[in-house]
Amino acid sequence: GQSSAPQKNNQILALGLRGIPLVQSASPPGPLPVVRTGHTAVFDDGNGAQSSVAYRYAHRVVVFGGSNAAGQPLSDVWALYRDQLLNWSWVSLSPDPDPVWGFPAARTEHAAVYDKADSSMVVFGGLDSAQGPLGDVWKLHLHWGFSGVWTRLLPAGGDASLPRYGHTAAYDPAARRVLI
Repeated sequence: GQSSAPQKNNQILALGLRGIPLVQSASPPGPLPVVRTGHTAVFDDGNGAQSSVAYRYAHRVVVFGGSNAAGQPLSDVWALYRDQLLNWSWVSLSPDPDPVWGFPAARTEHAAVYDKADSSMVVFGGLDSAQGPLGDVWKLHLHWGFSGVWTRLLPAGGDASLPRYGHTAAYDPAARRVLI
């Protein structure tokens, strides 16, 4: 048979894991992120050790990068919130730059993990706009203001030693390290 390319959309699916599995579809009103693929998302529960009391109620899914329908890498950050009435809403975030390095390059096919100890998203690798593999590491501190602050991390081996894309990552909270 013929195979067709998967259709890209902005649909939100929530899969309930308690009791009977339930898939709920949500279509939040207002502005939406562009349809994308190759992005990363983490759940920010707002309960990190460094979080302020006000921030602890900011339960959200944070999405970074990916590529749009034309295949162009993205560098935007979005947060998906669900309020107490179970209403969903997207908010475009505008994190502050690293004071020396600025912002991470637009990228797709990268990996990200959530570091609960300081309520941050750690991003590694991916493909840049010239389809070149990246080996840089960035941390988006989510509790530093509503939109967060980017910090570039400089690992001991240097950025150029491990460029890659299409990989996965896992977080080891006991050692506060990312395993690739």
